[in-house]
Amino acid sequence: MDSEPGSSGRDEDVNASIIRRRTNAEAATSLAPMHARNARGFSLMQLMVVVAIFTVVAAIAVPSFLTSSRTGRLRNDANALTNLVVMARMRASVEFARTRLNCTLTPASGPGYCQLQSLQFPGTGSWTNESQVVFLSPGVTFGIPASITGYLPNQSAAAYQGDVLQNTPTATTTPVIVFNSRGIAVDYSTGTTPTSGYALYIKDTTNNYYAISIPLTGRPWQYHWNSASSTFVPVAVAGTAE
Repeated sequence: MDSEPGSSGRDEDVNASIIRRRTNAEAATSLAPMHARNARGFSLMQLMVVVAIFTVVAAIAVPSFLTSSRTGRLRNDANALTNLVVMARMRASVEFARTRLNCTLTPASGPGYCQLQSLQFPGTGSWTNESQVVFLSPGVTFGIPASITGYLPNQSAAAYQGDVLQNTPTATTTPVIVFNSRGIAVDYSTGTTPTSGYALYIKDTTNNYYAISIPLTGRPWQYHWNSASSTFVPVAVAGTAE
């Protein structure tokens, strides 16, 4: 019996469609196990190993980071106070006025700080607060090593905190460092006698100390405490040492 015209073409199309569907189904079936394997997560043991590694790394890194942070804050505050001394000296010379650093070591609230103040020549009237002020960082305070007995280099008197009237190595409440109109550090009590007795000391919570001394020239020197030898050693500060 003869087939209808065009029927063979339709049969071929049907067969091709069946083959394509079968091929797609077989391909999907063969890929399913692979996708299933790739979708697997981490085992509990693997997660515990990773957590243990992170814990060990953190235990090693955190103390080092905290120590580095404390040292960095202390060094930055020492640099800031040194720069404030330089600014006070320059302002006195440029404006032909007296300037001073008025420091509060133990405020009722907040950190200790030093503020730049000025007094126009010839030195009568009241001191004016300037905008330049340095606040100590968290964990940094003013303080002097208990074991210090001698002078700081470039000092004319025993170590003390700021106020030239203080002649023992203890901290005053409000140390004051005064410069005359020529940028020379002068005795606070007379306002005229040059002195190299001024110094500022700061420390962190681990009793790591920095000191800034102001010699007769007025240009500050910076020192770091060496606890092994109980002495202050010079620190190179660009533009300050002579």
